[in-house]
Amino acid sequence: MVKTHSYGALPMALQTPSRKHVNEETGSPWVPALETDDGEWISGSKEIAEWASDHAG
Repeated sequence: MVKTHSYGALPMALQTPSRKHVNEETGSPWVPALETDDGEWISGSKEIAEWASDHAG
């Protein structure tokens, strides 16, 4: 988990490095976002929950 410590609606120039990274990987500054072990990025609470359910072992 990475904490972003900023507000997604702020201009990108004012965002923290962690939120900029989320934006670079997902195309959106909004969290939550999950990076899986294989490098796939999933954005949104519902999508993350669905992914976790599908990959529960």
